[in-house]
Amino acid sequence: MTPTDQPTPAELRALRAYLATGTVKAAAASLGLAESTIKGELRSIRSKVGARNTAQAVYLLRDRLAA
Repeated sequence: MTPTDQPTPAELRALRAYLATGTVKAAAASLGLAESTIKGELRSIRSKVGARNTAQAVYLLRDRLAA
């Protein structure tokens, strides 16, 4: 991953909320954002890390999510 491919703090926040709540809808509610915003953040993360799905993105970012 190059520095420009790094997930932004907002993207990581959305991913953490998704992991904590289990759904896009609940993650959006917990952050006070629209569901489409959460979906966009997750899509962007998957693209940046080359993941085929969100589970793979979580695996690839496990060290960053623990921090």
